[in-house]
Amino acid sequence: MDRESKDKRVFHEWWISCVLLLLAVSFVFDIWGDKKVIREHHPVDPKYYSTDTVRHAFEKPQIDQAGYEFDCNSCHELFEAPLEIPPLIAEHEDIVLRHEPAMTCYTCHSRTNRDKLNDIYGTEIPFDESVNLCRRCHGPRYRDWKFGIHGRVIGYWDPAKGAGKNLACVYCHDPHAPKFPLMEPSPPPSRDDFITGGKAANHE
Repeated sequence: MDRESKDKRVFHEWWISCVLLLLAVSFVFDIWGDKKVIREHHPVDPKYYSTDTVRHAFEKPQIDQAGYEFDCNSCHELFEAPLEIPPLIAEHEDIVLRHEPAMTCYTCHSRTNRDKLNDIYGTEIPFDESVNLCRRCHGPRYRDWKFGIHGRVIGYWDPAKGAGKNLACVYCHDPHAPKFPLMEPSPPPSRDDFITGGKAANHE
């Protein structure tokens, strides 16, 4: 290769290297793109991403009143439980039983020990294990709950990453009137102006 050809080759290699370097710098600093505008999105109401449970569930048979804690048996041990359910009084006045027409208080509550629940076989169940009462009648729902496809699961889906916990039925359903309350749906996602260019995009 003569000297002239060698000089031309070196010049071409140098020129190509410079062009590639300039392109790389232009991409890094985005000198060809439009000026970026940071657009503010309207804040979402915290109620739509709150992790609070739908309702507060009793984990133990206890009432807090006037700065004191009372177990259910504190009152119920003073008198014999009637066979027929009388009109509800005192702490039970606001309870409306809309679970199943044939049900009474004694369907789920122990007649002799108000600090325990009672299943269809007469087995006493602690309040914090109420799901073992619900599953006696709601087998398919219990199965779905156990697999995590019904109700709320907190923690990890992947056991390898950590523990998960299925919240009991009573954290969403009122056991006396279990029909789930209507909830306002979350707002739709906001339109991304960086994708649509600030214009209404046709959805096809």
